[in-house]
Amino acid sequence: VMGTAMVLVEAEGVEGAVNLYRALEAAAPGYLGRIGWSGLPDASQPGLATAEIVEKRVTLMQLARLAGLYDPVLRDAGRGLAISLGELLPALREDSGRLGLLEAWRRLHYLAAGLEGDLLLRRKHGSQGEGLPWLEAYRGSAAGEALLWGMLRGAGPGAAADLAVNAAARLLYEAETGLQRFPRLHPWSP
Repeated sequence: VMGTAMVLVEAEGVEGAVNLYRALEAAAPGYLGRIGWSGLPDASQPGLATAEIVEKRVTLMQLARLAGLYDPVLRDAGRGLAISLGELLPALREDSGRLGLLEAWRRLHYLAAGLEGDLLLRRKHGSQGEGLPWLEAYRGSAAGEALLWGMLRGAGPGAAADLAVNAAARLLYEAETGLQRFPRLHPWSP
């Protein structure tokens, strides 16, 4: 799956980069201007950015790798989903057997934030992940979880949620197709 993801991202070429910029322009997330810091066109300039992408022949893979400096989801795409499927999926498989799928997936968000040094936490606290209570929250510490959410101050889980969704989607796909046994939803379910 990860190899196929790499092939697909590479195959999208310049057209894929233009389409991603158009989607970003439509969604208008707050970090669009920062994508330009890595040498890419400033995505907060609708129309101008896509013209620059075409002129410079920036491919989707180049865009994902450069923008991945600031966006863990694009970093994952540039690595062939190695974060969500290579790191998070194995943890979700293991933890869902012990904790149930729902609790394992909830905690997986904390693991994703810690492994990739979630940028929302970095921007709010100037940390590279050291000293953050993500690992304690992942292990089930209510105090670590409360501290982590206090640091976010209602901002949400950031890109960690997107990475956790990729892992959960793959696990559910595997269960649906018979590649894996369906994970228990709760620790007490049969």
